[in-house]
Amino acid sequence: MSASAVRGAVRSGARWVTLAQIAVQLVRLVGGLAIALLLGRDDFGLVSLPLLIVLFLDVTLKDLGFSAAVVQRKEDPGPEISSLFWMNVIIGTTMSGLLFIGGPTLAGLMHQPEAGRLVSFGGIVFGLSTPAVIHWALLRRSMNFSSVALLQITTGVLTAGLPIVLALMGWGPWAVVWGSNLSALVVTSLAFRLTGWRPMLRLRWSDLRPFMGYSLNLSASRVVTFATANGDRLMVIRWLGTAAIGIYNLAFRMMLTPIRLLTTLALEVLMPGLSRMQDRPAEMALAFRRAIALNAVAVIPFMFTLHVSAYPLVDVLPEEWKPAAPVVAILAMVGALQGIMSLMNSVYMALGRTRLQFMWSVVVAVVSVSAYAIGLQWGVVGVAWGYLAALSLLFLPHIAIPARLVGVGLRRVLVDLVPILASGAVLLVAGYGARTLAVGWVPLYRLVFTAGVAMTAYLMALVVTRPGAVGDLIRLLPLPARISGPALGWFSRGAVPASAPEPLEGVLTPGGTS
Repeated sequence: MSASAVRGAVRSGARWVTLAQIAVQLVRLVGGLAIALLLGRDDFGLVSLPLLIVLFLDVTLKDLGFSAAVVQRKEDPGPEISSLFWMNVIIGTTMSGLLFIGGPTLAGLMHQPEAGRLVSFGGIVFGLSTPAVIHWALLRRSMNFSSVALLQITTGVLTAGLPIVLALMGWGPWAVVWGSNLSALVVTSLAFRLTGWRPMLRLRWSDLRPFMGYSLNLSASRVVTFATANGDRLMVIRWLGTAAIGIYNLAFRMMLTPIRLLTTLALEVLMPGLSRMQDRPAEMALAFRRAIALNAVAVIPFMFTLHVSAYPLVDVLPEEWKPAAPVVAILAMVGALQGIMSLMNSVYMALGRTRLQFMWSVVVAVVSVSAYAIGLQWGVVGVAWGYLAALSLLFLPHIAIPARLVGVGLRRVLVDLVPILASGAVLLVAGYGARTLAVGWVPLYRLVFTAGVAMTAYLMALVVTRPGAVGDLIRLLPLPARISGPALGWFSRGAVPASAPEPLEGVLTPGGTS
């Protein structure tokens, strides 16, 4: 694919996936809050274990990294892709069978025996979803992002909506399990239809061998990364009980919504785009810088606003959720760091450096799990503080290693982030002031006032600091020309420092600078 074609595909893909993920994450956030309130704290906590187990297998072992290998590979896939398809089907069916048999035992080991049958039937989702893994990969590889966006929206709406419908019908925690299974069946059928590709009856070890080095290192890295990112919840389930994980999971879902948006944008768009730029290091370096800045300018206002609005937000919920307020506030700051860091794994994957990715993930795991364990003695609030402490220690090296791989210095990245972080600091000051001023108000009014003042202060600060990433964000949004034109003119002036590389038109978005 030519350089101009890659830039155009990445630009279009970023817009498609961004719009899709905004819709999907809003649906998931509302759906997650709705299902939590419908089920209540204890039932919501009960379903956390099967959800975590399913998520672990989905992220780590569902495809053994084959789909990413298909996207990253320079050569177009041939007949060997059918072998990858059937291997994924075997993996998914095996996981479903093992979970169905071993669900009660696994739940017992986690001191959640009442969740055993939920785990058993929750595992059915793998047998239903793994046949679509290669179809997703083919859509990403061909940069058919409109179809990817359609699949994402369908997945988001069904996984959020079906459990609510079933819960209203009185299914209790089973609503989440069967809602996921039905959603997987529909999305797999749609993926087959969108790609039009059908596998041959072919399963050969010689077809799998070229993918194994990349894929196994990636899978190992994903196992360790998942343990790092979700070890806090596993510890809460194991040692603090159902009520505690219900509270922690509610806060975690609020934090996770924008992170999922950014991680998906990186996986669906940046990773395929960087894979096609491997022979053009200057473009890759600039795309990396712009992506980090774009992530920061998008995630900081949401996470910082969630932080200052945590107590008014929880005050709106029923009384049983009140202990979640400090956890929401702490995990919001975790989300701000994690959002900026979320692109890094895409760099390793795009460059084929999955062994280095695995090695670094081990370091991250040791630091993070140790911090969770230390914080555990102070309950869910202590675990949240441990999470924040770990990410604060890891933040700079986590960015520096992949930045070096693409030829960008850490100092350059931090300079790009300074105006965005300064605007975030203004948001925090204004938000805390508004929250204090609104003490004694009706909780909903206090929430709206605090969040509104915080976001307004951030937008005003951006106008003053003028980070170039705002221009990229404007281009990704479907704004009328009469609004986007003047805004782009303002944020483009003086956006490139003297030390920055020359701007490359359309690397991540059309025109603009980093």
